[in-house]
Amino acid sequence: MAAIFQTSIPPQNFELIRDNIAVILTEEFASQFAKDSSYPNVTKVWIERFVPINSDTETPTINVNLARGDWSNINVRSSEGTYVFNIDIYTSAPATAEDGPGDQAAMLLMNKIAGMVRAILSHPGYKRLGMPSGVVGSLPVVERFIIGDKNTVKDALSDVVGRIQVTVKAIETQEDSNYTAVAINETKTQVFLEESEMGFYYKTTPNA
Repeated sequence: MAAIFQTSIPPQNFELIRDNIAVILTEEFASQFAKDSSYPNVTKVWIERFVPINSDTETPTINVNLARGDWSNINVRSSEGTYVFNIDIYTSAPATAEDGPGDQAAMLLMNKIAGMVRAILSHPGYKRLGMPSGVVGSLPVVERFIIGDKNTVKDALSDVVGRIQVTVKAIETQEDSNYTAVAINETKTQVFLEESEMGFYYKTTPNA
């Protein structure tokens, strides 16, 4: 039986949305830190990372991953997708921090980052998340904030993990063609997609 698709199957919109969320967070955190160096210096935003985060050298950091997707109103040309993305926030602090115990400092830092993530993704300017008009149906819904139970997190004396869940409604089309992504925002920040043995991540400076 001959293959039906005559061109390469393009990335699905949920893949592009996941990547755009990572790019948006990378740009905005870099911008906030440039404005005020007392803000969290999140230099990397990972996508679908599965290797454990090294709290000694890699925090604070964020990992964006797809939690689930549901489709409705399915026909031969399109489907309406409802996607839930996890935005996992990793922070740590020395066991004896200047402004209190390490676990408390790590928790306060994680809360600060979570609040910034909520504010960024709730902004009307990111309603389309960098996608073409008509793909993302409404403003992303930041609907849940979960804090990891330190009693169940191994070696988490001064490490904290928080998770924000964001729901995005988007259309997937069944066409033998490519979408062309649009610019997320006018910005002077350059974001680079890098690859390492631990996975892919976005950052604002290229690897040497």
